[in-house]
Amino acid sequence: MPRPEMKRPRATGIGEASGKAKRQGNGSAAPVAVPPHDLDAERFVLASMMADSRCIAEVTAAVTDEHYFRRDHQLLHRAIVELHSKGDACDAVTLADWLNGQGITDLVGEGDVTGASYLLGAIANSPHSVANVAAYVRIVQDKAMLRRAADVLSTAANEALNPGKRTADEILAKASESITAIDACRRRGTNAVSLDSFLAMPIEPREVLLDPWLKSQSLGMIAAFRGLGKTHIALGIANAVASAGAFLKWRAPVAHPVLYIDGEMSAEDMQQRLRAMGASGLLRIITPDLVDGPMPDLSTPEGQARLDPDIRDARLIIVDNLSSLARTGIENDAESWNMVAAWALRMRRERRSVLFIHHAGKGGQQRGTSKREDPLDVSIMLSRPPGYTPSDGASLRWEWSKARGIFGDNAATLDVKLETDALGRSLWTWRHVADDAEQLIAEMHESGKTVRQIAADLGLSKSAVARKLTRVAADADAYRRASGA
Repeated sequence: MPRPEMKRPRATGIGEASGKAKRQGNGSAAPVAVPPHDLDAERFVLASMMADSRCIAEVTAAVTDEHYFRRDHQLLHRAIVELHSKGDACDAVTLADWLNGQGITDLVGEGDVTGASYLLGAIANSPHSVANVAAYVRIVQDKAMLRRAADVLSTAANEALNPGKRTADEILAKASESITAIDACRRRGTNAVSLDSFLAMPIEPREVLLDPWLKSQSLGMIAAFRGLGKTHIALGIANAVASAGAFLKWRAPVAHPVLYIDGEMSAEDMQQRLRAMGASGLLRIITPDLVDGPMPDLSTPEGQARLDPDIRDARLIIVDNLSSLARTGIENDAESWNMVAAWALRMRRERRSVLFIHHAGKGGQQRGTSKREDPLDVSIMLSRPPGYTPSDGASLRWEWSKARGIFGDNAATLDVKLETDALGRSLWTWRHVADDAEQLIAEMHESGKTVRQIAADLGLSKSAVARKLTRVAADADAYRRASGA
């Protein structure tokens, strides 16, 4: 740690006092307003960290050394954090030794009470209560924010009185940005916690929305070329989650509220599709034909704010699609994605899930910057199956390009097809895409060979052959049942 500057304690930190007296109109010196602070609260915070090391994580999650008004309190905060990080005790003796080692003992305290005497008297033996450390922290934090606000407003006042070439809009915008930054710092610290605190923390389990791949607090994306059926797929997922139903091979255990934000389709087409699938349950729709003005733009703060009232109790939000609902910025520019990513992470903190629908690029992957996939739990690519012809209708191949925490058959590639029954209802069928070994084993079995013969011919165990035949048969049975055959 660098050796601190050798000078007496003074008011510093966030919102540092200037120490200069202002002149009144009659030429006399006006008293200097002392910046907001509470020295007792600062001492009580330090005393709590010295008395109980468990307080250190709670304090450092909200307060840094710069939040203290007095320079010596800043130094003591740094010393406690450094000693604690090394696993050393943080009491008056060890702190005094640390101060001596840094050659700054005389900088702590004031008058004749410095160093160890100040640590023992004014801090360690102060009338604090460890149980109230959160309250002390809030006081220290609040005073620091007030000092910072006073600095910002004082600077703005000086600039307004001496604007130079700056316009009123420029001065006010700068002040507004600074105040917003202070508020953001106050409301949204990074909340770092110690390992022990984190492991002991009660964290609510994530709920299953569509078993097993879609859970609460999930971020996902489905991408495909235009016209392949992305919206059909997305509506099927939305309906299953909203009605405790099923989609393809997955089922929703219970119904959850779903908000479907459509950015392109006409209200009539959307209505027809929902009717065809027999949609029901806790599903709400935002569609352009029913919106007064342009659709919200999720890549702007204003667009996100417009959506907030409609999000309400939604546990799953489907954004269909990114091109129409995140319009600001350059699609291939990673930085242009930051605003949407921040919104998605905010939804996750609120225990919501977001499923983005997006177009595929020329290479078949999701269009634009690959940075979009970084925070996602799942990324699904839809494409035409090999050998597809237009007579095959709405046939798709479902492949996982990212499947965090999904394994085995749950992460298998699927061939899916949208059909219509005799009553005009939409019906999805699906089957696993057999690997080369499964395909060969199935063909050999159909030709009349036994499991023993197949195993001998391919150099596999009989159990391995039997498992693959069972899977092929199960897929065929599921396809027959789904298609009503």
